[in-house]
Amino acid sequence: MLNIKKIKDLMYTKKITMYRLAKICNVTKSRVIRVLNGTTKNPHIDIVISIAKALEVTIDEIVIKDLSESKEG
Repeated sequence: MLNIKKIKDLMYTKKITMYRLAKICNVTKSRVIRVLNGTTKNPHIDIVISIAKALEVTIDEIVIKDLSESKEG
């Protein structure tokens, strides 16, 4: 799952609009909007990689890891 808040914060800091992010990632603006508003819950790894590269961060910085799977039930 993507850390949408982190992505939006990075976009704001780097002054990257949704349109610009879409251009850099080579996807449509509507696809970026769906990812950033949570409509697309699990985006394809290609878009995650593209967003990370566009924002000059690692994938780990924009992905929320679910640690509950590692806990014993």
